[in-house]
Amino acid sequence: MQTIQNGRPLVKTPELVAAIMKNGGKLLLVGDGVSDLPKEFVNHPQIILWDYQKFDKIALEKKEIPSNTKVIVYNRWVSHSLSDRLNKAAADLHAIKFPMMRNREIKELLYTFVQAEPLAVPAELVEQTVDHIVQEETAIESAKEVLEKVEEIMPATQERGFLRTFLTKHLNLNKDYTVKGSIKQEADRLFAKAKADGIKTTIGSVNQGISVIIKEVRDNKTKPEFKSEHGKTESLASHVKPTKTKSASVDDFTELEKLIQDAIVAMKLVQEHLPKVRKETERLRGLREKFLKLLE
Repeated sequence: MQTIQNGRPLVKTPELVAAIMKNGGKLLLVGDGVSDLPKEFVNHPQIILWDYQKFDKIALEKKEIPSNTKVIVYNRWVSHSLSDRLNKAAADLHAIKFPMMRNREIKELLYTFVQAEPLAVPAELVEQTVDHIVQEETAIESAKEVLEKVEEIMPATQERGFLRTFLTKHLNLNKDYTVKGSIKQEADRLFAKAKADGIKTTIGSVNQGISVIIKEVRDNKTKPEFKSEHGKTESLASHVKPTKTKSASVDDFTELEKLIQDAIVAMKLVQEHLPKVRKETERLRGLREKFLKLLE
C-alpha cells in the first residue's frame, strides 16, 4: 500500500477505514437520500444510515450519535446545526470524517472502503493512527475558525460608516436613480475597488449598502442631480443622510487581539503536530512491512 505521496502521508486510506470497520468500528452515513444507495451499503452491518427521508428532521437533529462510531460521512444537504454536531462528535469519539460530499462521491467512496484489504496491523496501531488524524484535523479546523472570526471582526476596527462614505463617493447611478448595469454588477465592481483600496468588507455588506443608499436617494423628494463617475453635477453625498462615525471600541480591539492570539496558538499546534503525524505514519508503514514479511 502506498502511504506517502508528495511528501505527505496518505493517512485516510480505504485500507485504514476497512481496518477500522473490521475491528468493530461503525461508519455513520448521514444526509438526504443516502438510503437510496446500493443495498450492499444500506444493509452493511457496519454502516449506520441517517436519512432525512426516513427520519423526522427535528428528531434527527437531536438523535444520539452511537458511541462506537469511528467513521463519519455526510453529504452536502445536512443542516448547519447537524454538521456542527457531527464534527464535534468526530473529535469527541476520535472518528475520522469525510464531510460535505455528493451522494455520487459517497457511493464511490464506500465502494473503495468495502473492497479494500484492511491494514495488516494490530488494532491499537489503527487506533493510534486515527487519533493522530483527528488531532491534526481538529487543530487545523480550530485555526481556520479563529481566522474566520478575525476576518469577521476586522471591519469593526475600522471607522463606523467608512464603507458608507466609500459607496457614496464611488457609486454609479443613472439620472433616474437606477444602478448602472445591475446592483450585483455594481456591488462586484465596488467590492473589487474596496479590496484594492485596502478596505476590509464583504460583498454582502457592499450589496446591502448600495440598496440602502439607493432607497434614501429615491426617497429624497427633490431628487436633484448628483456627481457620479459618469457625470459631473452635484455630489451624491449631499443627498444621502450622513452616518455618525464612531471609532472601534476598546472591546473590539480586545476581542480582535484575543482572536489573533488564539489563531497563533492553534497554528503552532498544527506546526508541532504535523512532524509527529509524519513520523508515526513512517513507523506504522515499517511495522506493516514487517508483518507482511512474517505472513509470507
